[in-house]
Amino acid sequence: MTACGPVASWPRSCWRALRHRRRGAGQRRGAAAMPEQRALTGRRILVVRPAAQGLASAAMLRAAGAEPVLVPLIELLPPRDGGAALAGAVGRLASYDWLVLTSANGASRLAALLTGEDLPASLRVAAIGPATAAALAEAGVTVSLLPERFVAESLVDAFPSP
Repeated sequence: MTACGPVASWPRSCWRALRHRRRGAGQRRGAAAMPEQRALTGRRILVVRPAAQGLASAAMLRAAGAEPVLVPLIELLPPRDGGAALAGAVGRLASYDWLVLTSANGASRLAALLTGEDLPASLRVAAIGPATAAALAEAGVTVSLLPERFVAESLVDAFPSP
């Protein structure tokens, strides 16, 4: 077996080995390449997100070769009070130091009620993760705090000392 050193000095056997690796073992010159196996081929993955969001997740999983199984564990419904409690809280935002949102769904619901003028300058906003922050950004809300890890414990740890 020949050792392959600098490219200029490679013997024919090294070039053949390189071409062989690029084409794939046992594949003839000019033969069609085998389809590349996708990362999740042959895997069944349970998707428990709300129905509409689960469809988007399932499409991404399918594109990666997986077989998604949709079993929504959460159903997003309008509040029984028609949103009166949330509207009341929005009306009292000036009395809070922080507004903390822990889901993109909650952020979207809140954003539907907000205008940029609704937020007092002194109010700081924390988001659990990038999807929640993006939902707030769409409503013109600036996020002051986003934890390094997107879990409640990290959000609590990220708060500045009073």
